[in-house]
Formats: sequence, structure tokens, C-alpha cells
Amino acid sequence: MAALKVIPYDAVENALVQENETLKKQHEYKTVYHTREEAETVIPHTEHHAPKQHPEKQSWILLGPWLDLIMTSQGLLETDVHRIQLPRSFLVQLIYASQVGPHLGQVSEGDAEDLAEAFPKTTVRGDALEDLIQRSKFFTRLDTCSLKDTILGKGPIQIVEDLWMRLATSARGMTGISDLRKHDLSMLVYVYLLPWKDDMKTELEYLICCPPPTGKIAAISQYKWHAPWHHAASARSEQEGIAQRLLEKLRGSASKNHGPSSDDR
Repeated sequence: MAALKVIPYDAVENALVQENETLKKQHEYKTVYHTREEAETVIPHTEHHAPKQHPEKQSWILLGPWLDLIMTSQGLLETDVHRIQLPRSFLVQLIYASQVGPHLGQVSEGDAEDLAEAFPKTTVRGDALEDLIQRSKFFTRLDTCSLKDTILGKGPIQIVEDLWMRLATSARGMTGISDLRKHDLSMLVYVYLLPWKDDMKTELEYLICCPPPTGKIAAISQYKWHAPWHHAASARSEQEGIAQRLLEKLRGSASKNHGPSSDDR
């Protein structure tokens, strides 16, 4: 049976203050950092008899294997989403440029020329990037993460230059690429172009826990864990109604698509 647990925001604030004072990352309320064992202690109704096939810690989950499910749950066509494979020659230039890009908030003229020359002109499907960007608005991300911390440029992609400029000035993006390369140097690195949504807001975004073996929804938490819940000022009865509607929507989407939904709005 579903249960809503609202954590007092002052408890979160105190944890953040303690983290800053000790210079130690506690991650007490950041659910993405909790281990499976820690999650099991607070989700007693979840089935835990599945073998633990991946005991080593993995700090990222790839987008690629989930892409078809995400597209289906959001009603996207194959032609709505595009992949760009980053060649090794570009990655070498990118890693070099990113050593100062996130700190200075800019890319040197020489690095910009090298990045522009090495960046692909077409998608994996063979579509010209310039034409695509002129026709539609896109949000960009890597297999491992989005580039929302980029210093250069917010909002939808306007020109091809935005793509590699945002990569070179995104600490998240460069960490994601580093994770992939540490895991397997032969892994292909992709940039994804997804349809831009003007109404997408982080305060309305949630993380969904769907543990094996069933893959069913076991828990939902807000993405913006360090801020008050968007509906914190609402009456408790209204909060419970909002949580129940969110759960029902996600369960309906998961049932329709035979898996957990990525549409967590």
C-alpha cells in the first residue's frame, strides 16, 4: 500500500549545514547515493530475493538501453530523437579544452577552432545537424547525464556550436565522459538530441526506484532533494492526493510500456 512520507525541510537544511561545516559529503537525503542495502531497510515491502549480479558500485546509468522505453512513454517517434557519435579525435580535443573551460566559462579561440573542425556534421542516422537545429528545439544530454550545469548557454540548442561549447564547459558532462572511458576505453560516446519542453521544471521532477526482480515501482522521491517540496504549502490531504495521482500515472505508464516510465512529471 502506498504511503506518503514528508521529511521536514529543516532536517534537510541541518544536514546540508553539517555537510558544509565538516566538508564531508553526507548525502543523507540524496537518494541516488544510497546503497541497495540502505534502500531495503526503508522499503520493507520490496522483494529482495534477486541475486546481486553487479556488486561493484556504478555511479551512472546509461540512457541508451532505456531510450526506446522513454520514447514510447513520452509518445515520441523515432525521428524525434537523434544521436551524435563523438569521434576519438573530438574527444581528445574536448578533454584538453575542458581543463579550463568550466573554470573560465569560455573556450579559447584555438580550442574552439579545433573542436569545430572535429565535431560531427551529421547524426548517426545521417541527418545534417545544422538543418535539424534550425527546424526544431532540442535538449541535449550524454548517456550518463545531462549538461544542465554548463556555463555557456541555457535553453534549447540554437546552433551546432552550442553542442560542443556546452560539453566543454560542463563539469557533469566531462565527468560522465571520464566515467565511460574509465569503464571501457572502447565504449562509444554519444550526444543525444531530445525534444525541448518549455514546461519542464526540476521542481516537478522525481526519481523513481524500480528494483529487481519485478521492476515495479517501490519508491518515488523528488529530484530537487535540497529544496522544499513544490507542494509543501498544501494541506496534508491535498499532498496525499497529489502523491496518489503521481503514482497512478506512473503505474499506468509502466503497465502500458512493460517497464518503469521516465516521464516522472
